[in-house]
Amino acid sequence: MTQEDWFRIACEGLILEGEAGLTLHALTTRAGVTHGSFYHHFKGQAGFVTAFLEHLERRAFIDVPAAEDHDLATPVGAQEALRRLVEIIAAEDLHLEAAVRRWAQSNPTVAVVVNEIDARRAELLCRLFLAATGDVARAAYLARLNGALYLGAVHSRPPIQGAEYARMATDLARLLAEEGQVS
Repeated sequence: MTQEDWFRIACEGLILEGEAGLTLHALTTRAGVTHGSFYHHFKGQAGFVTAFLEHLERRAFIDVPAAEDHDLATPVGAQEALRRLVEIIAAEDLHLEAAVRRWAQSNPTVAVVVNEIDARRAELLCRLFLAATGDVARAAYLARLNGALYLGAVHSRPPIQGAEYARMATDLARLLAEEGQVS
């Protein structure tokens, strides 16, 4: 098994069982392998959790390169980057995001990582909305509004995802454009 295999199994376990799905026993049982395979990649449970959190942070920020592929010097480029982010989010299974956030409620180390991810996402959104609107205050507001939509989608039961999320994000953008809030 590769580290990526372990992370995939850990994601499944976290979604299905919460933090209990991340124990050595739960992971090796789910994988159908011995503990030796686990220790080949990780130096114990603490090493695994550190590597898994790094994996989650990288995975959570797959949207940054997609957004930065566009010319953010123009409102059209920023709007295209925002549209692309909606597509990326709509393609994600938000059950994992919800599971990570539940884990963060009981684990301070995970909470720090989630807060860092949230801050990076907010900064990216603010940058994109600033490029789209040219207004610093408006960009900050729109970043928070879109962050609230995302977090609401994650915490809804079941999560709002896929076409439904894309439709909501598109409707929000359309409504703001009609009000002249976003060009």
